[in-house]
Order: sequence, then structure tokens, then C-alpha cells
Amino acid sequence: TSKYNLEQLGWFNFEQLVRTLLRPIVGNGLSTFSGSVDKGRDATFSGEATSFPSESARWSGEWIFQVKHRAYSTRGANVVRTELKRTLPAEVTRILNKHHHECQNYVAITNCPLTAQDKDELHAIIRSTNEDIEQIAVLGETDLQELLDGHPKVVSAFPQILGLSQLREIVEWGLHRRS
Repeated sequence: TSKYNLEQLGWFNFEQLVRTLLRPIVGNGLSTFSGSVDKGRDATFSGEATSFPSESARWSGEWIFQVKHRAYSTRGANVVRTELKRTLPAEVTRILNKHHHECQNYVAITNCPLTAQDKDELHAIIRSTNEDIEQIAVLGETDLQELLDGHPKVVSAFPQILGLSQLREIVEWGLHRRS
């Protein structure tokens, strides 16, 4: 089971959560888009990241982020992973070729659980669509959960991702602290 319920957020709130999480990791210059005129990009960034992929090896350049929320509990994670692998090449091609966006760093983010093999396959699929992309990252459910653990303020801004036991802990901690 997942620590945070990312699936129940729906696509809009999931995108909001990811954008909120990206700001401290990538930087305040993160530019976000919404709706159907985003030209396939959910966010962009230009410059050196604050701490992505790590504090000591920060990527820099032109960034494109694509956020993919999928309902997988009813359809099955394997179906969703297969769908991502099938649709991602056309989306990356459209973003980079049709809309001519410069991109040194491409980051795909999904709420779906991904195995190491899934990540490798998605990475290879993205690489095969455009070999000019210098850095590629694929973040799945577990990656997001670990990032959220390190950013409790983001978690508190989205209490709907917490389970009942986590909410109880927060309430009891607050009551204990005030007493």
C-alpha cells in the first residue's frame, strides 16, 4: 500500500501537487501551464536546479516536465504502464518537433507505480524520440512518496493525500503539543 493516496487526487490536483513539490527541488522560476493550450508541457524551467537530481549533481538548461495522472486501481497498474509506454513517444515528439521547444532536461512524472524495468523502458522510449535531450528522469509513485517525505510543508498543503491514520497522528500531535 502507498503512504500517500496520489491516485484519489484526480489529474488537476495531482498536477498542482507536483508543481508545488517541484518548486523547492527545481527552483522558483518554474513556469506552470494548465488546460489544453499547454502544448504538451505541464511545466518548464530554465536554469540550474536547486537540488535535482541531487544537491551535488544539479541539472541545468531548458527543462520540460510532463505530469501523467492515471487511475490504475480499477484498470490495473500494468495496463496503465503499457498505456504510458505507448503514448509517451508521440507526446514527446509533438512537444519537441511540432512546437519546437528547446529541451536539455525532460522529466516525466506519474502517480502510477513503476518498476525499475518500467523506468528503464520509459527512459529508452523518450531517448529514442529525441537524442538531443541530455538528461531524462522518470518519476513514479515511490519517487514522489520519497520526495513528499522530505517536504512536509507540501504534504500539509494537500491533506487529502493522507490516510486516516496519518491525519489522526497530526491531530493528536497538535493536541498533545498544545496541552
